[in-house]
Amino acid sequence: QAGQVLSIDLHQHPDTKLASCTSHFSRKLPARGKLQLRFETQASNHSWNEFYQTAANQIEGLKLEQFVSLTGSSTTGGKAIIFLFVQDRKAGGYAADVPVDCWNLNGTWQTHFEDGTSLWVTVTGHRAVIAGKMDGHWEDVTVDVKATPPVFRAKWVSDRRSGWVKGVFEGPRRAVQWAGDEGKDPDHTGFMVKILEGDVAEQKR
Repeated sequence: QAGQVLSIDLHQHPDTKLASCTSHFSRKLPARGKLQLRFETQASNHSWNEFYQTAANQIEGLKLEQFVSLTGSSTTGGKAIIFLFVQDRKAGGYAADVPVDCWNLNGTWQTHFEDGTSLWVTVTGHRAVIAGKMDGHWEDVTVDVKATPPVFRAKWVSDRRSGWVKGVFEGPRRAVQWAGDEGKDPDHTGFMVKILEGDVAEQKR
């Protein structure tokens, strides 16, 4: 709930060198209603002084109860990334932020599986590359924004295993995905959070 988040922290993963996100909360703290996190992000090779100045401009005007976390990390390619997390005081969900017909997979996602593992997926158009613990990629990526809720489908290809990956969007930057053609495979089910937006390339709909 709002008021119960202790920290949200970015740090560089020792193996992939990508920025990874962790969060901590306590239900013992007083709850102040529904937690509705929004974030602003910067990702470039700017100096840390420039990052923090931009973040300071974004924070200006926020009330204390709206501020949740400001955190940054180095990442690959000599770049850095910084996130400002705030509690939104508006009513309603996030779907109105981005029109549904603009939801897409392009960008970098962090996928978390039920067994506690996670990996990074970078999607460009009809292809996705897996970074970290798996050696393979997605291909034939399709998105159907006319479905309710919007869905996506892709073929996973690797030397050890190939098959279909499916998923359901829960918002413009969050989705649930699973492996297998017949229903959800509990061993390969997880949720995806979009960390970086990508160039919007054409995807089949």
